[in-house]
Amino acid sequence: MEIHRLRKTEGGAPGWFSGKAYLEVLVPARPEGESLFLVRSAPRGHTAWHTHPQGQVLYVAEGVGLASRGERAQLLLPGDVVVFAPGEEHWHGALPDRFMAHLALQKADGEGKTAYWGKRWRRRPTWRRPGRPSRPPHFFRIPPTIALPPRSVLY
Repeated sequence: MEIHRLRKTEGGAPGWFSGKAYLEVLVPARPEGESLFLVRSAPRGHTAWHTHPQGQVLYVAEGVGLASRGERAQLLLPGDVVVFAPGEEHWHGALPDRFMAHLALQKADGEGKTAYWGKRWRRRPTWRRPGRPSRPPHFFRIPPTIALPPRSVLY
């Protein structure tokens, strides 16, 4: 049996996140072993594009977020499990007005790396474009058929 004491909560590395995100390493990475993180994203906090050589599993513990492996993002709710295939480029994070906390499980490759980080991206500071009405970009649109539960249920 191994007992891992929680390390201190650390801010997400600037090259890995846009906005505010906080990490706790629950199980540190070992060569060809699993690592487990608790990640808390503040509203608008999200990862840069990245891949995992052995894939990744996310478990959404609380809040509401988004995950994308292409142009359209998918809504994430508490209890959702997201599985990314090895090498699948993706990002994930919180909605603009909600926090999100998730567990991230990934396995290291032979070099001990669990992730390869790509380009950071930032959401526009304003939704308004010249000559167009103010509206969020496509990855913030929640289909009208999805009814979010009241905030008291999500937090």
